[in-house]
Amino acid sequence: MTHSSGAVRSYLVSRRAQTVQFADGGFNCEFAAWEVIHTENSYKFTRPQIEALARPAGLRVQHFFTDAWQYFADVVLMPHG
Repeated sequence: MTHSSGAVRSYLVSRRAQTVQFADGGFNCEFAAWEVIHTENSYKFTRPQIEALARPAGLRVQHFFTDAWQYFADVVLMPHG
């Protein structure tokens, strides 16, 4: 049996050694060639998981907006009652 965590991790890779200059604050950051830069963790949940997480917070799912393939959803939560 396999288990999926629902985590999607995003990275950038510097293809060459470089210095990136940030205009605000005069901050510079150096990257080595092929250095991996972790940019984001995004967690995906199924509808039952969202419902289970909302319930103890006193919320319920009012509407699920999904794409045609149900790859993603925007969820509207409302207070119980």
